[in-house]
Amino acid sequence: MTTDPWGTASPPSGASAGPWGPSVFAQPEKDPSPDPDSSTTNGLVALMERQFDLLIAVSRHEVSIKDKDADRRYRERAHRIRAALRQRGVNDPFPWSDLSAWWDRCSELGTYRERRSLLRESYEPVQAELERMGDSHELLDVALTTEARWAPLESRIAGLVAEYGSARDLDQWQDVGRRSREILKDAVNLVYDESMCPDGTEVPKRGDAKARFDQIISARLAGPSFEQLRAWFNRSWSLANAATHSATAPRTAAFASGQSAVALARTLHLLARETAPASTFADEPSRLPEQPAMPDEPPF
Repeated sequence: MTTDPWGTASPPSGASAGPWGPSVFAQPEKDPSPDPDSSTTNGLVALMERQFDLLIAVSRHEVSIKDKDADRRYRERAHRIRAALRQRGVNDPFPWSDLSAWWDRCSELGTYRERRSLLRESYEPVQAELERMGDSHELLDVALTTEARWAPLESRIAGLVAEYGSARDLDQWQDVGRRSREILKDAVNLVYDESMCPDGTEVPKRGDAKARFDQIISARLAGPSFEQLRAWFNRSWSLANAATHSATAPRTAAFASGQSAVALARTLHLLARETAPASTFADEPSRLPEQPAMPDEPPF
């Protein structure tokens, strides 16, 4: 073989269109093993590397754009990658809808080296950002209610999850703590009822979330059988309301604060459902968290 202007080995003989034509070679993808799990950052990086390799193979005529299995795999991965990146606030480095769209773009370049450079310039900054983030232990949440009056809180919780996922510095980690405190105030005011206030005691104002929280716990979790649950509520409240975060472990502190707020809000809602009169939640389906739909299932 001789060196050619493509920046790699000489092209095979018999090529037709393009420089040689994308339809000549229809080899299967080299790695037939199951794709990595995109729900973790490490798995997402590995999945993106596999997508990168497939695009490189197409640009080098090692995989044909007429290979239906390869194109299907590309589109399925693209769906998973975009969803996972969107959750992390990161742009998709592979914007092509299918392998034909990628070929249309890369075939404008005259050498393999240029095609690979195009792809690397798009992909490597995203890869570096994900690797810097590492497995950030995204805040976990399952929406437990469709009740209309809880909709603003649902929006706040979604905002908290997004804020934590995109936080990069101390100010942003502390914003997670501030959001956590606002979520607790909303949850307490949604659950609190004036009947929970002890006789002879002034009803706390809406702004006094801690006083209302204490009265909820005293009214709904009284007695020795709830001692540990009361302790969990109180400790989680303290953590979620922490005024400052550690400068040496801000992500850890923000995660603990945010996760505590989400857990408390959801548990307060369940507590209200179990202890309120039956008619209180009559308009809302009674359900515990269902198994969520698989996020990796492509809509094809």
